[in-house]
Amino acid sequence: ARSGTNYAEELKTTSWLSRSKRKKQIASAYLEADEMIAVSQGVAQGLAQVCEIDPAQIHVLKNPTVTPYIEPMANEALDHAWFKLDEPLIVSVGSLSRRKNYELLLKSFALVRKTLAAKLIVVGGGKRMVKLQALADKLGVLGDVDFVGATQNPYPYMKHADVTVLSSNREGSPNVLAESLSLQTAVVSTNCQSGPEEMLAGGKYGELVPVNDKKALAQGILRALKRSDSAELFEEAINPYLLKNSVAGSLSAFANPKKPGKG
Repeated sequence: ARSGTNYAEELKTTSWLSRSKRKKQIASAYLEADEMIAVSQGVAQGLAQVCEIDPAQIHVLKNPTVTPYIEPMANEALDHAWFKLDEPLIVSVGSLSRRKNYELLLKSFALVRKTLAAKLIVVGGGKRMVKLQALADKLGVLGDVDFVGATQNPYPYMKHADVTVLSSNREGSPNVLAESLSLQTAVVSTNCQSGPEEMLAGGKYGELVPVNDKKALAQGILRALKRSDSAELFEEAINPYLLKNSVAGSLSAFANPKKPGKG
């Protein structure tokens, strides 16, 4: 049984009654499995907490995020006028859900715009687009923000970006960070539970800022725009998420069961 969600964090957003019922359902399902897999250390800790077991019984296997398909897809032609501008381009990719906290991103971008001219492209769909557009208008930055909607190929946006931003309240193991790093695009992320701190090695591979802090996120974006990380550092960052390494980790885990009497 594989978990890509930090259930301990997710349950905090529900009512007490719903939380108790949901916790029992999750624990019952996962404890029936021969082996348990989590996509990050934070997800493993959350799953162990919900199932009331030792985290050592859970395999932590990185997502096979960085595949050979990303680079050629990123090189596909995409005609967007902002790719040709001599202004910093900021990109964020993900569904327009509350968990992704695009309100924070827009407020932070408005602060960035007070310092320098820049553009923001939001790649992702959802029912909250109209509300977010209204907020961008209220903040006075709607002309500098393009909500392009959902797409099957977000990689050209990441490749042309100067910075990719993740403004989430919670995550499991955010693939968009590894994907952007594989395209050698600087990243900024909230230090949410869980995944970003682990993926960015505490700030070595990208900027980490507190959750729901618009000033800190704006400052993180400005710092990221000044980063000049080497190709070797980007390669080091994505190594655990390469398809071949993820597969090797899976094979090793299947050969070495962690649950006593199982596997």
